[in-house]
Amino acid sequence: MFFLFSISSALWQTKLNKVNVPDRANPFGNDSSEAKKSKGFDKLASIDMYIKYKKSVDTTIVDTTLTIQKTYRFNYLQKDNFGLMPFANIGQSYNSLTLNIASNTADPLFGARGRHFNYYEIEDMDYYEVPTPWTRLMYKTAFEQGQLLDAFFTVNLSNQFNFSIAYKGLRSLGNYQNALTSSGNFRVTSNFKSKSPVTQEQTFLDQVLDSDGDGSVIDDVAGMLLDGSAGKKGGLGGLLGGLFGK
Repeated sequence: MFFLFSISSALWQTKLNKVNVPDRANPFGNDSSEAKKSKGFDKLASIDMYIKYKKSVDTTIVDTTLTIQKTYRFNYLQKDNFGLMPFANIGQSYNSLTLNIASNTADPLFGARGRHFNYYEIEDMDYYEVPTPWTRLMYKTAFEQGQLLDAFFTVNLSNQFNFSIAYKGLRSLGNYQNALTSSGNFRVTSNFKSKSPVTQEQTFLDQVLDSDGDGSVIDDVAGMLLDGSAGKKGGLGGLLGGLFGK
């Protein structure tokens, strides 16, 4: 399987030869698609050929530049944190300081939403189309014995089929007691474009969000309160025991 994958990847990725190697003396001169085709650069991959889109089919060009704006996305969520006030440790929840009207819904949402900022929904997934294999790595140290790493790889095995695999892992002890955070987001996507204008996307997600925190009741104390032991039948233990049939 790996052998077939290597052959398919090698056949699809663009290779440079003596005909389409750019002029080293003037690599940025006349940099347009028409100029490249007229000079034999038709097989040289350009930046506008690396595209991505979501389920809503909002196609955009993959950003491979290094600009100062990228520093705003060098964080746990890999997006601008404007309007979000983070907790003390990486991977914990955020306080939303703004109202997101676009994602506002009156329907009840499933599960606890405090850690949902890093939970990938189907509408958050990107599907790619690239002329050459493309890799993205993001690494950042965390607080006290921790690291954050996001590794992403995508390749077009043919003109019609794209495959991507990614994993983001975090472990951060934090600067305070009971503030350990640990998470893992494993993502696999594929999309196939048939000759007719039909695209099929497949997505596989495996996500784990784990953290320690203060404010909870330990098991021994909870058991004592529920069964009303330690002579507290008339106190809080008796009240909780009555509510739960004890």
